[in-house]
Amino acid sequence: MKGSTPFDPAMPRLFIRVSMLFCTLLLFWSSPGLGNERSSKDELIESIHQRVRDLNSRMREMGASNLPPVEARYAPESLNEKYFFEEPKLKSSKFSEDRKKSIPSTQNKSFEPNTGFYFLPFGGIALADEIEWTVLGEIASIEAKEGYSLGASFGYRWKYFYLEERISHIKTNFKLSEKTGISDPINGEASNLTFHQSIGLNFNFNSWFGLQIGGGAGICQKDILITSVNGLSIINDKEDDWVFSYDGTVGIFFQPDGYFRCGINYRWLRTGALERFSATDMHLIELALGLQF
Repeated sequence: MKGSTPFDPAMPRLFIRVSMLFCTLLLFWSSPGLGNERSSKDELIESIHQRVRDLNSRMREMGASNLPPVEARYAPESLNEKYFFEEPKLKSSKFSEDRKKSIPSTQNKSFEPNTGFYFLPFGGIALADEIEWTVLGEIASIEAKEGYSLGASFGYRWKYFYLEERISHIKTNFKLSEKTGISDPINGEASNLTFHQSIGLNFNFNSWFGLQIGGGAGICQKDILITSVNGLSIINDKEDDWVFSYDGTVGIFFQPDGYFRCGINYRWLRTGALERFSATDMHLIELALGLQF
């Protein structure tokens, strides 16, 4: 036919060889038995691709057209650099990140202490220092027995500090009066009703146990009564008034479960002086049991 391209008998054989090379490439790509090392397999695949590219060049020289391009999948100069360094590095990095996420960190483990409003009734023992009593123009020292302390505190506790109001009633009895080196038994009592506002710091060891330190100030209804000295009721004295008072507290607290809270506190309390009785220092050891909301 006029204008037709003469038939080349080498063309079918060339197509057959190309088809066989592509089949061989497919087998090498899917075969698991080519070796355990991927680098050897990649080099083999690259050599096959090079042979296919050489065949394409020969076919174009012979007049073939529309042949699919076969590009280099793995550049020979990058086989050792890219595969053996970059890719394992990325995989290793991802593995490390996943491992860090799966293993809980204990180095920066933190806890949140219980906070909120609380109400704590308390009770304990009271020890009073000596009181100076001005009687008949002279000064006598009065020694008191152990007494008791009762009251309640309510306030709000934050993570690092607290603010509270405290009401307490403290009572001690007298036992000895010393004047000019002579000691006489004495009957009487000292009663104190205090209203204090306190602020302090929390030191949390964990979510349910910690230490607190604070101080407060307020007013005190101070009442002192003496009925007899050495069995004689001739000397009888009574005085009461509102005076300034302040205290300092250190203690430990526990909140093991739910709303329950308890603690043990040491409190130092000082009440102001009356006209005939000096200021009083008291040492209180108190146990508190209550609720925190």
